[in-house]
Amino acid sequence: MRYESTDWALEIPDGWHHEEGDSCVAFYHPDGVGAFQVSSYRKDDVVTDDDLLEFAGDVPLAAVSFGLLRGFRTQFSEGHKFWTKWWLRAGRQMIHATYNCSLSDHGFEDAEVRAMLESLNPEY
Repeated sequence: MRYESTDWALEIPDGWHHEEGDSCVAFYHPDGVGAFQVSSYRKDDVVTDDDLLEFAGDVPLAAVSFGLLRGFRTQFSEGHKFWTKWWLRAGRQMIHATYNCSLSDHGFEDAEVRAMLESLNPEY
């Protein structure tokens, strides 16, 4: 199934659901272990790597790309939770995505999250 917002779209894996919030859309499987969230921001001019780095703050980052989107990713654990965060850009658009799950479930939904990221299509 395809999810379309006003700024971006992605393919939702079979069995996954979504909930729209004030600032993001959350994707999850009812029998799954984590949540993937996406939010989008627009600038008046082109989003740069420096913009992403400023937004990400002082965390260790790795460069990533998914189709038209380029940016950075970080991964960390906090308490009993595992997090991955992405700061991505295309044109005037920045997409911030996160995935979190229990530390003991880390890796279980990687394929589904990767598929959503690879299908993520900015509408800029």
